[in-house]
Amino acid sequence: MEKNKRELESNGDVRYIGHYDESEDRMTIETVQDVNPYLEMNKQQAISGSFDKKAPMRKMASIPLVIIEKWLREEGLDVFNDDHQKRLMRKLHDPDYAYLRTLEGRYL
Repeated sequence: MEKNKRELESNGDVRYIGHYDESEDRMTIETVQDVNPYLEMNKQQAISGSFDKKAPMRKMASIPLVIIEKWLREEGLDVFNDDHQKRLMRKLHDPDYAYLRTLEGRYL
């Protein structure tokens, strides 16, 4: 089983890599992103608590694109769809995803 791969596109810190499997005549596309800078920024913002708690809008999370794509592909969760906001909030309140949060507390 021989695979050929090459970078198809790069958009900022997101890279798309094509993998072609000759034995199956099949092409797959892998999305790659270094999420560490986002997670470190989230951690620093959560620690600093620098947000005005009385402001009408606050940033509560920063979700890397690869996670947004994964949720959409695997669960049908579209973070940009208003009809999916309650599902998104449940996910962000889940302790497994605490690393995405920039603000403590529960919302919605």
